[in-house]
Amino acid sequence: MNRARAIARALLDRRDVSAGDDSVARAAREHVGRAPLPDALLCLALAGDPSWLDGAAATAARVDLLIWEAGRTATAVPELAAALLVDPDGR
Repeated sequence: MNRARAIARALLDRRDVSAGDDSVARAAREHVGRAPLPDALLCLALAGDPSWLDGAAATAARVDLLIWEAGRTATAVPELAAALLVDPDGR
């Protein structure tokens, strides 16, 4: 297992343990900007409220490219579905 994958999986494992602690979300946000495709997408799912991308233009652009590339290569990241399919109006 490569280092990026290990970090992404460790964050995923820690997510349930650290409810109410934003250290997992902060680490995931940092990892989104530099990890390989599947790991960055997994970390995106762990990054919490997407409003953090408002102040991070370069990372937001990378997220757009990661999502396009995931679609192009049919990369499956089931954990990301819940993050992408959230209704901002709560419906």
